Amino acid sequence: MEAWNDRPKERKHCMMIKPTKRKEEIIDKIYDITKTYPELFEQYYNTDSMELDVDNVPQKLKKTAIEYNKLHRELLSLPKASIFKA
Repeated sequence: MEAWNDRPKERKHCMMIKPTKRKEEIIDKIYDITKTYPELFEQYYNTDSMELDVDNVPQKLKKTAIEYNKLHRELLSLPKASIFKA
């Protein structure tokens, strides 16, 4: 029986997914917004559209809500992560 750490370290035909740099930037920004403004998502997140309801967001957070929605749409429109052989 082979232990998990006895496996070869190098795999020649392993497929891996590598996100594009822009996709990583968008994900990081979305993550920052969700951690910084959790109240936005508790009160104003629309589960049907998967976006923030900008019309009901307080004025001081409207810019952040618009930015989140824009980033979310851009993330959905980007092509899937590139695939490469390791």
